[in-house]
Amino acid sequence: MSTPCVIVVEGNGDAGIYKHWDGYPEEMIPMLKMFIERFMDERGFMDESYLLARILIWMGENDDSVTGFGIIDASNCFYCYKYIIKHDCSIEIIEDE
Repeated sequence: MSTPCVIVVEGNGDAGIYKHWDGYPEEMIPMLKMFIERFMDERGFMDESYLLARILIWMGENDDSVTGFGIIDASNCFYCYKYIIKHDCSIEIIEDE
Protein backbone atom coordinates (compact mmCIF):
# COMPACT_ATOMS: atom_id res chain seq x y z
CA MET A 1 0.00 0.00 0.00
CA SER A 2 1.31 3.43 -0.87
CA THR A 3 1.62 6.37 1.49
CA PRO A 4 1.21 9.41 -0.78
CA CYS A 5 2.23 12.86 0.34
CA VAL A 6 2.27 16.40 -0.92
CA ILE A 7 5.08 18.90 -0.39
CA VAL A 8 4.35 22.61 -0.67
CA VAL A 9 6.41 25.68 0.08
CA GLU A 10 4.67 28.64 1.70
CA GLY A 11 4.36 31.43 -0.85
CA ASN A 12 3.85 29.21 -3.92
CA GLY A 13 0.06 29.14 -3.80
CA ASP A 14 -1.33 25.65 -4.36
CA ALA A 15 1.61 24.34 -6.41
CA GLY A 16 3.07 21.24 -4.88
CA ILE A 17 5.01 18.04 -5.38
CA TYR A 18 3.12 14.76 -5.21
CA LYS A 19 5.10 11.74 -3.98
CA HIS A 20 3.27 8.45 -4.33
CA TRP A 21 5.42 6.20 -2.11
CA ASP A 22 6.93 6.43 1.37
CA GLY A 23 5.39 9.76 2.31
CA TYR A 24 5.27 9.05 6.02
CA PRO A 25 6.97 11.54 8.39
CA GLU A 26 9.79 9.18 9.44
CA GLU A 27 10.93 9.14 5.81
CA MET A 28 10.12 12.70 4.76
CA ILE A 29 11.04 14.95 7.69
CA PRO A 30 14.75 14.03 7.92
CA MET A 31 15.11 14.26 4.14
CA LEU A 32 13.32 17.60 3.90
CA LYS A 33 15.21 19.11 6.83
CA MET A 34 18.55 18.07 5.36
CA PHE A 35 17.64 19.43 1.94
CA ILE A 36 16.24 22.73 3.27
CA GLU A 37 19.39 23.29 5.35
CA ARG A 38 21.63 22.64 2.36
CA PHE A 39 19.48 24.85 0.12
CA MET A 40 19.54 27.74 2.59
CA ASP A 41 23.31 27.42 3.10
CA GLU A 42 23.93 27.54 -0.64
CA ARG A 43 21.16 29.97 -1.69
CA GLY A 44 21.33 32.21 1.37
CA PHE A 45 17.63 33.04 1.51
CA MET A 46 14.19 31.47 1.20
CA ASP A 47 13.36 31.24 -2.49
CA GLU A 48 10.02 29.45 -2.71
CA SER A 49 9.86 28.49 -6.38
CA TYR A 50 13.49 27.39 -6.59
CA LEU A 51 13.20 25.37 -3.37
CA LEU A 52 10.14 23.49 -4.62
CA ALA A 53 11.77 22.81 -7.99
CA ARG A 54 15.06 21.66 -6.47
CA ILE A 55 13.27 19.27 -4.09
CA LEU A 56 11.50 17.66 -7.06
CA ILE A 57 14.73 17.38 -9.04
CA TRP A 58 16.62 15.96 -6.07
CA MET A 59 13.94 13.37 -5.31
CA GLY A 60 13.79 12.36 -8.97
CA GLU A 61 17.55 11.94 -9.19
CA ASN A 62 17.37 9.49 -6.29
CA ASP A 63 14.61 7.35 -7.81
CA ASP A 64 14.81 5.34 -11.01
CA SER A 65 11.08 4.95 -11.64
CA VAL A 66 9.25 6.91 -14.32
CA THR A 67 6.26 7.49 -12.07
CA GLY A 68 5.85 8.25 -8.42
CA PHE A 69 6.37 12.03 -8.49
CA GLY A 70 4.40 14.86 -10.00
CA ILE A 71 3.58 18.53 -9.93
CA ILE A 72 0.05 19.00 -8.69
CA ASP A 73 -2.56 21.40 -7.37
CA ALA A 74 -2.07 20.60 -3.69
CA SER A 75 -5.52 21.93 -2.81
CA ASN A 76 -7.23 19.26 -4.90
CA CYS A 77 -5.54 15.89 -4.48
CA PHE A 78 -5.48 12.86 -2.22
CA TYR A 79 -2.65 12.46 0.28
CA CYS A 80 -1.92 10.82 3.60
CA TYR A 81 0.45 13.62 4.65
CA LYS A 82 0.95 17.19 3.53
CA TYR A 83 4.24 18.91 4.35
CA ILE A 84 4.23 22.70 4.31
CA ILE A 85 7.69 24.26 4.33
CA LYS A 86 7.35 27.62 6.04
CA HIS A 87 9.37 30.80 5.44
CA ASP A 88 11.20 30.20 8.73
CA CYS A 89 12.23 26.74 7.38
CA SER A 90 9.97 24.87 9.80
CA ILE A 91 7.79 22.08 8.43
CA GLU A 92 4.11 21.82 9.24
CA ILE A 93 2.57 18.36 8.86
CA ILE A 94 -1.09 17.88 8.02
CA GLU A 95 -2.32 14.31 8.23
CA ASP A 96 -5.03 12.91 5.95
CA GLU A 97 -7.56 15.01 4.15
